[in-house]
Amino acid sequence: MSTRALLPASLKAEVVHNLRDTEQSWAFVGSAPSLGGVFFGKCLIHLPDPEFTEKGLPMEIQVLLKLRNNASFPKLRAYALHRTGYFMATDLLLPEPLPLSAKRLFFPLVSAVVDLHRAGFMSRDIKLSNLLWTPGLTVCDFDLAHPLPLASGVVGSDGFMAPEILAGGQYNEKVDIYAAGVCLLALELGLSELEVAYHLGTREQKVRALGSIEPGLALALAPMLSADPEKRPSAAACLLSAQLVITARWLG
Repeated sequence: MSTRALLPASLKAEVVHNLRDTEQSWAFVGSAPSLGGVFFGKCLIHLPDPEFTEKGLPMEIQVLLKLRNNASFPKLRAYALHRTGYFMATDLLLPEPLPLSAKRLFFPLVSAVVDLHRAGFMSRDIKLSNLLWTPGLTVCDFDLAHPLPLASGVVGSDGFMAPEILAGGQYNEKVDIYAAGVCLLALELGLSELEVAYHLGTREQKVRALGSIEPGLALALAPMLSADPEKRPSAAACLLSAQLVITARWLG
């Protein structure tokens, strides 16, 4: 079955613009009166991975259903399942460039991670291109999400994967804390996603980078970037750090 065949005929949708079209996935902008106009659509053929269809629904749909009333995540408008794949539609977001300020994004990013973890999932793919500024932050793309408390497998994006992912074995939601810390440090340094692995790929590079930014912000980010997940704060603790960083911003 092709990805295009997963688009429900009952939706009466028209494809406005192709964004990605491969043998296993199809992303597009579509229009359908039943969805209130223009939407972002995705069709994906199920991969031969038992985690991918755990509990019956594809993981990305599970996440968005659980967080459907949360403004920090794309709003799921419709979905359809087939034995070989699925279709989903969300609101079309037209993002602006991300603010190059960790202080501005610290609180909304960590808040979204808190909500994701409270919903019972880890992202495993928090990176700059999955953070949309609309304005206001929207965290997207949960193809690699996994239920808490533990996951395994080397998945994610270069430069944003925590050391325990690369080491193999099991890991927990602290991988999202690490990735969020990398995102915030990269934004503060003005790095693009493609530059992250080159400029922040080693522990030594991260230490030097932290030494080049405002001390209060570096103090908040350093624990998030710890190589030891046990030494990383929870998302809720990061939220407190974010509030302190914002307070320092206004006082300083």
